[in-house]
Amino acid sequence: MKHIIIIFTLLFTFSSAGQGLNDTVNSMKNGKYVDLKDGGIGLYQAVKTFSVNKWKDDHQMVLHEINQQIDSVIQFIELSARKETDLTILVKSLEKWSDKKPQDSFFTSSTNWRMVMHEYKTQIEAKKAY
Repeated sequence: MKHIIIIFTLLFTFSSAGQGLNDTVNSMKNGKYVDLKDGGIGLYQAVKTFSVNKWKDDHQMVLHEINQQIDSVIQFIELSARKETDLTILVKSLEKWSDKKPQDSFFTSSTNWRMVMHEYKTQIEAKKAY
């Protein structure tokens, strides 16, 4: 039993130690994400600032948050292009979870993209329920 615990501990350590930025995030960080005007640099910087403010010096959680937030932004972009998307609910979800100032873009403001997508999904489910 002792050996099993040691093996699981080692597996967990090795699997969590290798986490870095995913490929999409790396392309934005380097300004090479083709679907955004500036290559994604502005969005990456905004998400990075949001994540550091949220997790401070817990660097593993900052990395995790950046990856999750960027994945949610990509979902948002893809969802906004679909014909069946309820744009009114999508925009309200975005406005609710963003600290956008009038001069800012949603992509460069402090926006919790994970919550934007969660809000949209739960609102759509509720709308379909009645």
